Amino acid sequence: MGPPPWAWLSEWLLQTESDYCRIEQAWYSQPGGAKRCVVRFADFVADLEGTMQRVYQECLDQDQLPPHVPRVHPPRDSPTERLRHRTNYIVNYSLTELGIDETALRKQLADYVAWCQPTHGQSTHHQTEEKEALS
Repeated sequence: MGPPPWAWLSEWLLQTESDYCRIEQAWYSQPGGAKRCVVRFADFVADLEGTMQRVYQECLDQDQLPPHVPRVHPPRDSPTERLRHRTNYIVNYSLTELGIDETALRKQLADYVAWCQPTHGQSTHHQTEEKEALS
């Protein structure tokens, strides 16, 4: 039978992504409480040590990583890695191919996209990069 066609999934993918963006913005924008920082998945995969260093600096005010913090990912052939089944997580379809109106999506998420843009002189711990689907 195979996987379901993308056209069947597009409406739900659009809704869940839009909901996620609004929830993410609200959570990171709430005043007070814990320090927060955004970690892009691609950065986490490419540079675990650098990512952890940033988290410890921005969220915990620590310049040095504690010894227990991992600095490299386990080798792909390790038992831990095999359990995680890591893949590339790439969808190679344009929004148009998925049946999503890009103009309408940009309008719907305009506040979120503006919030994601870096501002001069500010810390990045309340900023994210625009979702790849919108680039």
